[in-house]
Amino acid sequence: MTPRVLRIRHHPSARSFVVDLQRARVLAAAPGQATISLEDELKEEQQGIRASDLIAAAQSFERLWKWPAPGARFPQQNRADERFPDGWFAELQGRLNQTGPHGDLEFRGYLDAVELAELARGGALRTERSALERHLTALDFRLRGKLGLVDLYRAFIATRQKPVQALKKALGAYVMFGHGRPVDIAQIGARRPAARSGGFDRHGEVDRDVMQQYRHLFDTTGQDEIEQDRLERFNARNFQNGFMSKEQWKSFFVSCRDLNGRATVTFAQLRALFEGSFEHIAASRADARARRPLDRVLPD
Repeated sequence: MTPRVLRIRHHPSARSFVVDLQRARVLAAAPGQATISLEDELKEEQQGIRASDLIAAAQSFERLWKWPAPGARFPQQNRADERFPDGWFAELQGRLNQTGPHGDLEFRGYLDAVELAELARGGALRTERSALERHLTALDFRLRGKLGLVDLYRAFIATRQKPVQALKKALGAYVMFGHGRPVDIAQIGARRPAARSGGFDRHGEVDRDVMQQYRHLFDTTGQDEIEQDRLERFNARNFQNGFMSKEQWKSFFVSCRDLNGRATVTFAQLRALFEGSFEHIAASRADARARRPLDRVLPD
């Protein structure tokens, strides 16, 4: 597989980086900087951060995860029950990964073909995609930046849907979000239906008010896992439920049932759905039968 281009966030310095493994190049955004371009190449050590460290981290990260979810962290230390690629800590220990229980480096997604073309033209990319864009990028296994009907069908198969339901959902997304053309991830904000079903605000970010309502629902149960039928009734009472919204929730419930071994949803899974990481998890994680659906559409 051709080395990919990763977005990485370094938490202690509050900086974002783009790491191009094929060209052994790192682009570095200043703290708070919202965009990044080829002019931002990191050539000298800055704030104790070297391009070689980030390249080594990205190379190891590629070997650790097949289809990683945005939000995945680099572990702080190598515990006895975990196996990491050779050289993982030789490059990083004591430099980039020394604080916090979850590690300092966080994966924020791959650049797709549309973004890479814009970067090559000298344009500036946002250091962070919106939650809605990350939600769709999870289905873009070929990293084309556009999701055709076949791409959508294969992606829904990879997130544990049965063929008939995967096709039904793919057709709905193709018509509603692509208007009969491949869904353009970068333009999804302009192509969303005017009536939102809840979860994302008008900027495509997680709607905080909605998530607080969900948090309150879970809090009333005294646990972080609830029955799916209870969540379904809550959605019906509080949010719009058009065709695609219902199909999305059906798909989500199927994936959670496979992952949890019962018809429940955890709050972490619900939050991950809106933050753009759940589809990665659903496709990549083996179920109780040790099957990983991603292998069907993204062979080694």
